[in-house]
Amino acid sequence: MKYTGERFIPGQVEGDIKIEHTHRYQCITEYIKDKIVLDAACGDGYGTDIIADNALKAFGIDISQEAIDTAKNKYHKENLEFLNASVEKLPFEDSSMDVIVSFETIEHVNEKIQNRFLSEVKRVLKHDGLFIVSTPNKQVYSDLPGYKNEYHQKEFYVEEFKDFLKTYFMHVNMYSQSFERFNIIINIDNVTDNFHNNIIQDYNKNTLSTYVIAICSRTEMNPVKNIQSIIYCNQTFQSSLYLDFGNGFSEEHKVISVLQYNGVEFIVNFDLPNMKLVKALRWDPLEGVFCKIKLGKIILDNGTILVSSSNAAYKKEGFFVFTTMDPMYELEGEYHNATRIAFKGKMGFVSSVELNDIILNTIQTSNNIKTINEKLLLNLEQLKESHRTINEEKLRLQERLKISIEENKRLQEYSNMIIEDKAVLQSNYSNITKEMDKLQVNNNNVVEETVRLQDNYNIILEKLQKVQENYNIEISEKNKLQLDYNNICRENEIMLYKYKVNEAQSVTLQNSMRAETEKLKQTLDSILASKSWKMTKPFRKFKDFL
Repeated sequence: MKYTGERFIPGQVEGDIKIEHTHRYQCITEYIKDKIVLDAACGDGYGTDIIADNALKAFGIDISQEAIDTAKNKYHKENLEFLNASVEKLPFEDSSMDVIVSFETIEHVNEKIQNRFLSEVKRVLKHDGLFIVSTPNKQVYSDLPGYKNEYHQKEFYVEEFKDFLKTYFMHVNMYSQSFERFNIIINIDNVTDNFHNNIIQDYNKNTLSTYVIAICSRTEMNPVKNIQSIIYCNQTFQSSLYLDFGNGFSEEHKVISVLQYNGVEFIVNFDLPNMKLVKALRWDPLEGVFCKIKLGKIILDNGTILVSSSNAAYKKEGFFVFTTMDPMYELEGEYHNATRIAFKGKMGFVSSVELNDIILNTIQTSNNIKTINEKLLLNLEQLKESHRTINEEKLRLQERLKISIEENKRLQEYSNMIIEDKAVLQSNYSNITKEMDKLQVNNNNVVEETVRLQDNYNIILEKLQKVQENYNIEISEKNKLQLDYNNICRENEIMLYKYKVNEAQSVTLQNSMRAETEKLKQTLDSILASKSWKMTKPFRKFKDFL
């Protein structure tokens, strides 16, 4: 994704623009800690990634699919999610967000969409949620220099912006952001001369700011967290690397270099002398300031190195917080063949408010220690009293011990008697054991006989089963024969009936044939009587046949 002027892209734009954009996200840490946060119009996701360092869950949305794809490829955290969506229609349920952040977005859309956006913000925010929004101050950003940003559709003057936000939120706290000697964010409604004189001497509260940041809520923000902060821009500090050759660290054996700081990150490089005889190594990042450092990398050209300890007061969110103006890290590792070392990471300065909190915590801790000491002294007196009581109890126990010794003697006599009785019982036990052995032998014999009887019984049972099977087979054969006999009887009856019927039919046929034969003879006789001899010769032969 390339920088066009519409969206800030880390790595492609540096200097004031980078500081302005990253500073806004860094100053709202207290508002987003352990919250569900939406970064509306997140661009390539750099700000959403910063939010995710402190939030419970961070969502980033942008109307550009290219921007969302870039964000997904660049930033990966378990509590970080990017979505392609417009500020006109936020893809979240009602009252689902604790905080909605939208820096340098609202001026990029027209007035109609601006109102839709704030309506959506109000819908998605929880009732006590916060809307943190920034925009350029039109008077300083556009009017005075006569500049027109081609990507801006509707810019605001400071009071106009506040009135617009007031139509949606009852409570609106306004902050200004500008470059002076430092990039600073301060509360417009609560600026004191003391703040400017002590922190930035040439800053005037009437100076017009380039950008405006507003924190909005429907409910009163009590207590109101302060986002006033300063980023030191492009400063350098002296950094020292101390070498111990066996006699401890000293100013005589140290390497000095320049620590370069851009307001967020730092880097410092050291060219090393011959390290063969070095016994220990210590790095003092800088001197004369209270700082907090988050080490990113220690780069050694030959070997390995790690931080073994530091004089930081405590560690918070990955940062070593130093309440001394002489911060230091002790190092260990295989560095004897190295010729160059570099330290990279993030850095900030401990504010007077943080120092005050640390001092108050220290005082409170001291008071707690004092209270604990008083309790310990009281406990000591109680322990002494307990010790006296224990000594008295010890004397009583010694007296009771004497009585116990005498009682033990009597018990010993009883014990001897018991031993004698035990011997008698042991003898009786042996006799009983022998009898039991005999009974066991008899029992074994009975068991063996029982097993033999059981085997015989099983054999007889098997034979009975075979006899029963043979009986069943014979019964089955008998039933078959009976069935065959019955079938034969039925067939004989049928054949006898058929024979009788045939016999009757044969008698009837014979009688019929005899009658026909007689009729035929009579006919022949009649023929023979009426015709000549030659003509009747064949009939005479036929009559003889008949």
